[in-house]
Amino acid sequence: MKRLFGSASALGVFLTLVVGPAHAAVTIEQYRTHDFSFKAQVAGNPFDAEVRGEFTGPAGVRIVVPGFYDGDNTWKIRFAPTVPGAWSMRTVSPVVSS
Repeated sequence: MKRLFGSASALGVFLTLVVGPAHAAVTIEQYRTHDFSFKAQVAGNPFDAEVRGEFTGPAGVRIVVPGFYDGDNTWKIRFAPTVPGAWSMRTVSPVVSS
């Protein structure tokens, strides 16, 4: 079992406000996927909004995962830890609120 700690440090104002404590700590089994969901409205085509998760695990393991638009103003980042231990997540997007 792994503990995953998430933060919304650089996702842009439109998603940062939604993430907050909702992703404070999550337990994910090794090699099992977990979807981190973010709700937001953006101007224009939501499929053009880029988002990614940058995960850091034990011994400095780093994994970058692209996010995707899932409809209904929801973006997801799907992640599976590759080694047991504590992980952290940083979300990144060039999108800013208008």
